[in-house]
Amino acid sequence: PKGIYFAESSKTIKIGEEYTPVVLGVATGKKVDATIVPGDRTDLQVIDVTDGETVIGTREGVAYITASYKPAGVNKTYESNSMKITVTAGKVEDDDDDDTVLDHPPCKSVHKSSSF
Repeated sequence: PKGIYFAESSKTIKIGEEYTPVVLGVATGKKVDATIVPGDRTDLQVIDVTDGETVIGTREGVAYITASYKPAGVNKTYESNSMKITVTAGKVEDDDDDDTVLDHPPCKSVHKSSSF
């Protein structure tokens, strides 16, 4: 089969966060230099796409992106299926690595009070 696809089917980012999706070729499984565009019926206030490759969350909501790729020497442009982008509120530096450990735990001295 010929074509391209996103390495991830969905991604959650925060307002102000930048994300560069990876697009792979079906035949090779290798990254291709595809152009990213907002999908049909996507609210353009939720995301912004810069340079045809980087998605930036601009407002809470759900958006979709698609990719296109025209290999050198081939008279055909391949289009991907859409990828879901969910934009959430919050600062980019929030702990969002899906574990239960805080990246910056509170100082231990706060919990060692001698007044108990």
